[in-house]
Amino acid sequence: MAEDFTNQQAAGVNYQGEAVVIKAGAGTGKTSVLRGYAKANPHLRMLYLCYNKAIQVEASSKFPKNVICRTGHAIAFARAGKSIEHKLTGNLRLTDIKNFINTPNWEIVKEANNIFEKFLSSASLEIGNEHAKHLPEFTERQRHRKQVVVAAAQQMWMAATDPNNAFPATHDVYLKLYCLREPELHTWFQVILFDEAQDANPVISDLIYRQQCRHVIVGDDHQQLYRFRGADNSMDAFAKAKKADVLYLTKSFRFGHNIALVASHLLKYKTQVTGCDPFPIEGFEKISDQVYQYLPSQMLNEPHTRLHRTVSGTLKTALKFINKKIFWVGGIDAYNLQEVLDVFYLSMDEKDKIKRRRLLAEFRDYETYKDAAKSSKDIEMNRIVKIIDEHGPSLTRKISVLRKNAVTDEVNADLTISTAHRSKGLEWDTVVLEEDFPDLLSPDISEKKDTDEIADELNLMYVASTRAMKTLQPNEIVLAILKLVNANKPLDFVNYPGRAAVTQDKPVVDNGPRRIATTSDNEPQKIRISDPRD
Repeated sequence: MAEDFTNQQAAGVNYQGEAVVIKAGAGTGKTSVLRGYAKANPHLRMLYLCYNKAIQVEASSKFPKNVICRTGHAIAFARAGKSIEHKLTGNLRLTDIKNFINTPNWEIVKEANNIFEKFLSSASLEIGNEHAKHLPEFTERQRHRKQVVVAAAQQMWMAATDPNNAFPATHDVYLKLYCLREPELHTWFQVILFDEAQDANPVISDLIYRQQCRHVIVGDDHQQLYRFRGADNSMDAFAKAKKADVLYLTKSFRFGHNIALVASHLLKYKTQVTGCDPFPIEGFEKISDQVYQYLPSQMLNEPHTRLHRTVSGTLKTALKFINKKIFWVGGIDAYNLQEVLDVFYLSMDEKDKIKRRRLLAEFRDYETYKDAAKSSKDIEMNRIVKIIDEHGPSLTRKISVLRKNAVTDEVNADLTISTAHRSKGLEWDTVVLEEDFPDLLSPDISEKKDTDEIADELNLMYVASTRAMKTLQPNEIVLAILKLVNANKPLDFVNYPGRAAVTQDKPVVDNGPRRIATTSDNEPQKIRISDPRD
C-alpha cells in the first residue's frame, strides 16, 4: 500500500539530483522518507549506513531489497578487523595505557589517550601535532611534554594495530585502518543513504563523502550528541562542497502541539546563546499531548520512562525504585554494575569475589584505587567511589535486587530507565526528565562551558524531551529555560488540587507501540506555552 507523504517528505522521496542534505527534526519521518526514496528507485543499488547495530537490524527488515543496511564498523570489521579480533575491547582503560607507556604521570596518560582518540575519529593519515593543538608550547618544558605525549599516542597506534602485540584495540582502531585504505564503495553502490549524519565523526564522513556516487544525507543539527567522541556535524560542509540541495522536515508525527512547543522553545534558547539557525518544530494536530510540572500519582504508578544525563543518575533512580520491575535501555550490564561490585569488594577486602582479576593487578587495595581516581580525575572511577561511599555494605544486596527485578522485555516493566544518550531514536508514551542535567543558567556552569558545550547540553535536553509521545514532565532546568524564553508571556500553570480535567478538542491518536496514556478526571499543573512563531 502506498504511503502518504507530506509535501516536505515527498520532496525527499522524489529527489532525482546527485546530492541532497535533509535536515529532519525529531519524529518527522526521516526513515520513511529514506525508505520511500529507495522504493522509488528500485533500479539503484544502495548502501544505508546506520548509526548502530539496533538500527541496522530494524532497517534490514523494512527497506527494499535494493538496499544493503550496514554500520560503518560492520563494513570495516570484515576487511580490517579480523586480524585483531582476539584483542578487541570496548574501551581502553587508563591503566592499560599507563602500563604500556610506562609512566607514573596520569596527566601524560590522559593526554596520550586524548590524542589517540582524536586521531581515530579524524580523517588524518597519521598522528601528529595537529591532534595536540590544545597543548601549550610557551616553554621548553611544555614543548617537550607535547613531544612525549604525541610519541606515546603514536606507539599506542602501532601496538593496537599489531596482531602480535598484547596492547588492546578498540573497535575504532579497525574502522580507522579500513578508512585509511580508501575503499571505493561506489564500485558496489550507486547511492549512499547516510543517516544520523550529525553524529558521524570525520573518519566516517570523509569515507562517505569521497565516494563518487549519489548521496542522500540525513540528520538533525540539534540531535548531535557525540561531539565528545569526535563527531563534527559536517552536513553543512558537505552541502557547500558538493553544492547539494537542502530540504527540511519540520512536522513531527511523534507528539502534538504542547511537546512541540517545549522542543521549539529549547531550540529558540539555543539560537539565542549559540547563534545557530532557528528550527521550529510543528506537532501533529491529531495527537493530544500534555506537559506536566509533576506527573499525577496515577501516572507515577503506571509504566513510564525516566531519562538521565548520567549513568550514575540512572543507577540512583533504579535504587530509588528498587522493588519495581525495571527495563534498562541497552541492558542492565551496560550500566557498569559489575565494575561497581568489583570495586566494592576491593573496598571490603573481599578480593576472592572480584570477577575482573585485572583490577587486582592494577590496585592493591581500595585506597590505591581512590588515589588513582583522584589523581587521574577519571569520571567513571570517581563515580564508582561516590556510589560505594553512599550505599556502603548494603550495595551488594541492592544490586542483587536490581538484577533480579530487571526485565528484558519492556512490555513487562513497571519502569523504563535510560541515559539521554541511549534514548536517542526511541520513543515512549510518558517520559520524565530527571534532575541530573546541568543547570545551564547557573553562572558557575555557563561561564565555564564554551558555546559548543552549552549546545551539546541543550541538544541532550531537546532529544530527551522529544522522546515523549503523549506526556512529558520536564525537569527544573528545562522549565527554567522555557520560562526564560517565554519571559513576556508567563507560563500558565493549571492548579492540580480539585481542578477538573481540561476538555480535549482534538482526536486522540494511538501512536504508542505498547502503552496508552490514560485521561484522568483531574489534571496536575499542565503547562501552557506560547508559540514561538507568534
